[in-house]
Amino acid sequence: EKFTQMQPAWVRTYTEGYWSTVQPTATTWNWAPLDGIVAANAGRKILVQAFLRPDWQTDDTQFLNLYTQYVQAIAQRYGSQIYGLEIWNEPSDSGAHSSALATPWSASYAALVAQAAPAIRAAAPGIKVFGPNFVDYTDYVPWFQYLVNSGTVALLDGVSYHDYDTDRFRPDQDTLYQNVIVPRLDKKIAGLQAIIGMNKAILISEAGLNGQSSLGVPNATGDTGMTAAPAIDWRRGMARAIKYAVMYPAAGVQELLPHVFGLAAWGTVPDSVYEIYGAEYGDRGPHPKTSGVLMAGYWTKNATFVEKRILNDTVFLYGW
Repeated sequence: EKFTQMQPAWVRTYTEGYWSTVQPTATTWNWAPLDGIVAANAGRKILVQAFLRPDWQTDDTQFLNLYTQYVQAIAQRYGSQIYGLEIWNEPSDSGAHSSALATPWSASYAALVAQAAPAIRAAAPGIKVFGPNFVDYTDYVPWFQYLVNSGTVALLDGVSYHDYDTDRFRPDQDTLYQNVIVPRLDKKIAGLQAIIGMNKAILISEAGLNGQSSLGVPNATGDTGMTAAPAIDWRRGMARAIKYAVMYPAAGVQELLPHVFGLAAWGTVPDSVYEIYGAEYGDRGPHPKTSGVLMAGYWTKNATFVEKRILNDTVFLYGW
């Protein structure tokens, strides 16, 4: 019901499109979960997250060929029903074998795109190819440049990354962080465009909205990596969520996909802090940050950005 009311323009698959789901054994294909998502979202821009190697795939020497067969099979099956395929997710991850690329990950990712992207286009020329889905922008600026230099970005229709920085950095002001100035969102996108070129699409394929709930549940503290000081209360969380929904599209980002709905596997106990990832707990919502980002996204969805005016780096006016 919420989904129907919201009418999102973009949909990004989760486990439904994972390699481990689609091809659970070397000789078995399971299309039912992804078929359901595609059928339920006709007319929307569907991004399939092509990620997570299955347990049976343990031979790194066969990884490239087998992964390419997997993404090519998706392209052949769905064609114009899907908008794009994302080649891997957070490729620098060095954790579990299912999510980690062979070291060095940078060379492995470049090789993955070099082989998979042409195969996808050969099977379905209209499907867009995106990557690398870095975990954030701030820590990966040199790696965006590496992917340009290696020719990887030239093979992609657009560049994607995740943004979980609403706890660390102000979206509308430059932030001093560990003796480095982290630019506000519009400057950040301009910096990325300077690296990848003005003609490449930019997608924020995951955005975590930090902040306490309106009931005062302190979900922005106590988790590794959270550095907000003071903690992000619900008012600040809502304000930053709205700024994300307005500033990113105004800067030229084509897709912004915030985490705003409940996830059954996360936040299953009241003292969970998983709302730092944008997932609501149970049926307690909607939280102000959720309502704020959805309403801002709703009103700007079919609007045309006109201009912005910035007064003393503290007051931001956006005209749509």
